Amino acid sequence: MLKYKFQTKVIWEGQPARPLMKIQRPYQMLEDLCNGHLGTLKGVEKTLSQIEKVMEGNKKKISFGGSDACIIDLSVKTSVISYGFGEKEKEIATKEIIALLKDWKKFLGSILNIH
Repeated sequence: MLKYKFQTKVIWEGQPARPLMKIQRPYQMLEDLCNGHLGTLKGVEKTLSQIEKVMEGNKKKISFGGSDACIIDLSVKTSVISYGFGEKEKEIATKEIIALLKDWKKFLGSILNIH
């Protein structure tokens, strides 16, 4: 089971705090999902919409990631995480990825005060 928490942190002095994921081993590479389009509420909503199509049987699988370093190939039951920094691929239950993204969406909405 994935264990994670979310936080905001100033990365560069003088810049606003960024939303970040902290995920325990062995799935720590999923922290990269907070980058790119998945660092925005709109990006997460779009990805969840694509996942819903897979879960409904309208698509066989999709691939997505927050950056080129961490790519998820998601299908109905199992997803494969590919990490571009030398770690081997890892399998994870798709329901764990969905739960993570739904919680991430709630977190992003809360820091943007969107309900």
